[in-house]
Parts: sequence; structure tokens; C-alpha cells
Amino acid sequence: MSEYLGLDAAVIGDERNAARARNHPHRFRYRLRKPGPITDPPELSWDWIAPFPFPDWVLTDDVIRVFSPRMAEVVRANLGPRDEVQWLEGTIVTPDGTAHRHEIPHFLSYPDVLDREATTWGPSGLPIRWVLSRPKLAGLRFFAREGAAGPVIVDDTMLTALQAAGLTGFTATPARITG
Repeated sequence: MSEYLGLDAAVIGDERNAARARNHPHRFRYRLRKPGPITDPPELSWDWIAPFPFPDWVLTDDVIRVFSPRMAEVVRANLGPRDEVQWLEGTIVTPDGTAHRHEIPHFLSYPDVLDREATTWGPSGLPIRWVLSRPKLAGLRFFAREGAAGPVIVDDTMLTALQAAGLTGFTATPARITG
């Protein structure tokens, strides 16, 4: 039986370790939280001022998930049958002006995975302390909660593949699950 984890960009060191958006509008991050394909993405790029090399999951100041091509490749190779991800292009620019290709996962749908009774809901109707429902997770290995920035939810198969590839820049926290 698979376990699930919240996977998020690791905060390492000081604020220099967050890439800074170069030319795309910060509001684009809100479009990334909505389901459906993106047909007209802006040019997505960030400046990296911390020591090189950067991690495989690059922390950004606009909370957009930015993966190295290697990390995106491992994720794609291990997606479940119900995972729906569109990959957008982006670049990380180092102080010497070199642009490094990266990829941004955009979720085309947000599966209903919460245990409605076990989840704690806020006055706005949004989950405060979310709990996953195991029966609803079948076929999912890499997904996000609707409207949520930051963590993605992965199963232990995906986490094992990421770790076996020696990928860096993320933390994993066990998810709460019922059923």
C-alpha cells in the first residue's frame, strides 16, 4: 500500500538561495494554480545569485515550482495513470548570463482526494489541515491540491525514484491519510 508525502522546495541557507523572477509577471503564479492547459505562457525566467550549482527543485521568490530537466524527466517517467501535467519551459540565469533550461509542472486537473470529514476547514471553506482519502488516491503519484502553491503530493514510488536519481532541493513530509 503506497504512502503519500507532501514534497516542497527546500529552503537552504539565506534568501539568496531563492531565484528571483526576471521578466514574467508575479501574477502568472495564480494562473498556474488553475486547471486546464496553458496555451500562451509568458517567458518564464529567474535570476540565480547564490553559489552554483543550484538544486534540482529551485526555490523561487514567486513560489512557482521550477524543476531541472533531470527532475522533470524522473517525474514524467513515474507518473501514475491519473496524473495530468503540462510542462512549461523556463530558464534560470546565473550571474555570468548563462541561461539554464528548466521545466515548470502545471497541473491540468486537481483530483478530489480529500477526506471531507477528517479535513479541518476554515471559515472561507478552504482546507486548513488537509487529510487525504486513501480510496481516492488510486492511480495518482504526482498531483497538487487545487489552488495551493508550494507542495505537490507524491507517492512513495515517486519519492524513491527522485531519491535514487540523486535529485536535490526538496523536502518530503508524510501526508495525513485516512482509509
